[in-house]
Amino acid sequence: MFKLVKENIKIAFDSIKSQLLRTILTIIIIAIGIMALVGILSGISALENTISSDFSSMGANTFNIRRYELTVRVQTGNNRGGERQQINPVLSYRDVKEFLDKYNYPSAKTALSFFGTGTAEVKFENTKTDPEVAVLGANEHFLGNSGLELESGRGLNVFDVSNNNAVCVIGSDLKKALFPVENPLDKSISIRGSKFKVIGVLESKGSTFGNNQDLRVIIPIQKARSIFTSPFINYNVSVKVDRNEM
Repeated sequence: MFKLVKENIKIAFDSIKSQLLRTILTIIIIAIGIMALVGILSGISALENTISSDFSSMGANTFNIRRYELTVRVQTGNNRGGERQQINPVLSYRDVKEFLDKYNYPSAKTALSFFGTGTAEVKFENTKTDPEVAVLGANEHFLGNSGLELESGRGLNVFDVSNNNAVCVIGSDLKKALFPVENPLDKSISIRGSKFKVIGVLESKGSTFGNNQDLRVIIPIQKARSIFTSPFINYNVSVKVDRNEM
């Protein structure tokens, strides 16, 4: 039996020697195929991560609950496509707090926010803006869920929100208007008679539908509720999950 195996091995080696070129080419082709397969799989993985990251920043793993939203209409027959605004019931603070308490999951970050005004005057020492600054009340997850990046400083944290700290994050155009030369961080600005320390500056976002996204102030939501006390304030909820597959 052993002699037969030995003979078969000898025949195999003799065959390889007699067809050395074909053997080398076969090995090279197999090696190239394996390398190509590994490269393709690596490329697909990298592309998937890149696309996932890009869509994540745009909100692919985020859903919003708000009163006003745009609904896309698909053109069918004589009906023209386009967008229309859907008006949902007003979300009160009780509604959003109940949602936050009921659906508080470790893998999800829930942002609460509301639009206080779009006509605020903001002051720093002897400098004052025109009454065109937007003021938003928000919790610690608002910046991340909205895809906003910081140019400098930091965003709101859970302690700012829970302790009603008088701090704020300002837009890049507001920084240019009030602090054309000096660093705005740790400086105090005034909004409707209340002082707020600047802790962060947002990167520029430009204008959307005619609204300047860089001329705004974001303050802790509880602090904002003490300034803007209208019973008709509408709140927004934004939920972002850590993994896109959830």
